[in-house]
Amino acid sequence: QVVKFLEALSDVTESTTRLAIYISGREIGLTKAEAARMSRNATVDFNRRGKYGSVFSALYAFAGANIQGNIRLLRTLRKSKIARRAAMGIVIAGMLMAFWNMAMSPEDDEKKRAYEKRKYWERERNIIIYGPGTKTAIKIPLGYGLNVFWMMGEQLAMRMLGKVKTGEAIGNVLGTLVDAF
Repeated sequence: QVVKFLEALSDVTESTTRLAIYISGREIGLTKAEAARMSRNATVDFNRRGKYGSVFSALYAFAGANIQGNIRLLRTLRKSKIARRAAMGIVIAGMLMAFWNMAMSPEDDEKKRAYEKRKYWERERNIIIYGPGTKTAIKIPLGYGLNVFWMMGEQLAMRMLGKVKTGEAIGNVLGTLVDAF
């Protein structure tokens, strides 16, 4: 029953979003067809698939939703100066947080910081914050997609600190990119 409730709630939310976008489109002067197309593109359309959509879906769960989301992200970054600035802000925040954590996390006998000893997958999936004089860190989960920009900054900082080589940093970010999308 919980699953049916969640499915119904999801349907209502998606339909409400699409209806609101359709109404807004009509109010700004779009034709019915244009407003309908705009509302259909506002959320992931599980019915939309290309020539090989069923093959991708069979090999990779939610392939269509993933592809549509990635295309929407790339279009947004291409068209929106605000989105590009936000992405750059996330890169800078990731870099600054890595510098902070490398300064604040405790050192072991071999002069390695606790932050750099954390597994890469843990750093790529969480914002990790060490407080001054603490041995433990706060972890805040990062959303997929956002973590790519965050890790660009983190790896840039780790490269600047000499903790990774250039090729390793690029490989790490590309791995994050593949995992996220």
